[in-house]
Amino acid sequence: MTYITDYQSSTEEKCETTFKKNCHITFRPMPFNETVRVCHNPLVRTCNNDTQGPDICNTYYETNCETSYKTYEVEQDEPICKMELMKKCDNVTINVPDELRAARQGDDTENPNVVTVDQKCEEWPVQTCKLEKRKVKKVHPDTACKKIPREVCVPNNCVMAPGEEVCRDESRMQVQNVPQEECELQPEETCHMEAVLVPRLVPQPNCVKVPKEICVNSKTNPRVVKKPVIKDWCYRPSELKETPEIIPPTPDEPSFLF
Repeated sequence: MTYITDYQSSTEEKCETTFKKNCHITFRPMPFNETVRVCHNPLVRTCNNDTQGPDICNTYYETNCETSYKTYEVEQDEPICKMELMKKCDNVTINVPDELRAARQGDDTENPNVVTVDQKCEEWPVQTCKLEKRKVKKVHPDTACKKIPREVCVPNNCVMAPGEEVCRDESRMQVQNVPQEECELQPEETCHMEAVLVPRLVPQPNCVKVPKEICVNSKTNPRVVKKPVIKDWCYRPSELKETPEIIPPTPDEPSFLF
């Protein structure tokens, strides 16, 4: 018996930790200086030479306009150009004499009456451009106008009329809500069942083939086999001193001496 490694499938819980980004945006007031161009048409009194009477009071409206400049960044295609030299060549040809035209009739040339002897080339500058995306800043004027009431009392021989436009630049403190993003990581644990292979030892018989010799008696047909017969003649030397009477053996039986 021997032990082999076997794998058995089983399920186990596998967990992993992931991090989730949690963000929120808050707006905070941020002061900044802004240049504003303020224009208005002041009322100008125009009087004539008539008799001056009592003052007349009326409500007049002056136009007051404010222009602010907003800057924003955009992406646009900008051309990038460069000068390059372009070369153009023309063939310089001459007429073929009459005696050679017959020989050139079989050629593959387009016009057998002329032959090219040189090339005349000229160069001139050419502007080539390609578009490339770039970020540029744009300034956009934003103008807002409003009517400002103004009560003016003038004599009856005078008239109020809007005069020339008067402009000035003012620096004002503006408050703008600037977004700020705050983020934090929150861990999250995710678990799921997963199939895994678990090793184990399993007993198994280990067999080896061993050769074994087996003999079996079998009967076959008889046959005559010739084998030599070896006879041993034995004697004692003491017996040879006395000459015994030797009896010759009969033809049917062998004779032995001991």
